[in-house]
Amino acid sequence: MKAIEGKENAVDFIENYKFDDAVLEWFDWYIETHLEYKLSDDEIQVVVEGLKDYLIFVVISPQAVAAASKLVDELFHAFILHTELYQAFCKDVGQFIHHYPIRKKVVLGNETPLEKIEYNDHYQSIIRTYCLACQASDLDPLTTNQVPYLFKVDSILPEKHAALFDIKFFQSVLPKLGVHNFIIQE
Repeated sequence: MKAIEGKENAVDFIENYKFDDAVLEWFDWYIETHLEYKLSDDEIQVVVEGLKDYLIFVVISPQAVAAASKLVDELFHAFILHTELYQAFCKDVGQFIHHYPIRKKVVLGNETPLEKIEYNDHYQSIIRTYCLACQASDLDPLTTNQVPYLFKVDSILPEKHAALFDIKFFQSVLPKLGVHNFIIQE
């Protein structure tokens, strides 16, 4: 993805970063143990590329973005747990990349006022991530029939474990919200 001015070095660093084997081994163990799914080396590489996309989106977006993939989020967790590696990575990127977990699942219609705000923030961050992922893949977020890369990562998993999104949902809400509010101007 073309970096916005002032972020070129960080984007280039992330695109070329090689994750330590300890991070990848921990991630592989976690997925096999907790999701009962054994990832192939090629599948792990798909997740690595998804995490790189996500980290780039975090760096270039002035507002929050969401991982949009259970696998990418779990690899991010594995990376964060290797604190020395993660700290060095953030230093080289030029900023500390925080992790903001979803606090809890909310049953829509039964939300407290605070939950409505938190849900809306998460909802907006998913839409922003979709637009950035489309932009990175040269896809028009309003008309594409292709699922952007980051949103395809979980298709590796059995459906019960995957975070799967319907692009028609995004395309139905973006005209109401204004797609221009979610695109980074280069």
